[in-house]
Amino acid sequence: MSSKDRQALDVVAQVQELLEGTPGATAVLDELRMGRVSPEEAMTRLAEAVLISGHAEEMVEMSS
Repeated sequence: MSSKDRQALDVVAQVQELLEGTPGATAVLDELRMGRVSPEEAMTRLAEAVLISGHAEEMVEMSS
């Protein structure tokens, strides 16, 4: 596995951890896994949950 791949996986793990600690996000992730919402709808709802929880700045930092 390349260094870039490892870094990408680390970012995904950090984002998942942040989302799991964000109120409302776990329910959206569960609905996505069960196929009850589209990926587009899930992304919109997750973004709203992150904004409401105050984790938006953290998420932006992770993505860069």
